[in-house]
Amino acid sequence: MSQRIIETQKYQAISGWDRPLQYFFLVVLDREGDIIFSNLYRPYPGMSLREIEEELKKLSIVAPDNFWNDLLEDRLNNRGNIFKTYKLCS
Repeated sequence: MSQRIIETQKYQAISGWDRPLQYFFLVVLDREGDIIFSNLYRPYPGMSLREIEEELKKLSIVAPDNFWNDLLEDRLNNRGNIFKTYKLCS
């Protein structure tokens, strides 16, 4: 699976494309490593990009444009084993 990591002062959000399951995922941790959100806690864990954006907005995390483009490319190319970190000031 691909892993796109957004780091802020308060949170670490990990999102990406899960190749075997064929869906996007999202896990958000606080700085102590506690899980704030995980798609695995949902009845159907697969997420759309819109759902990921909504969950990030709830935590005031605004992902950079290239984050969304990278996720789209991950799905289109069925990528795995890709890791990239996006560091945000907020």
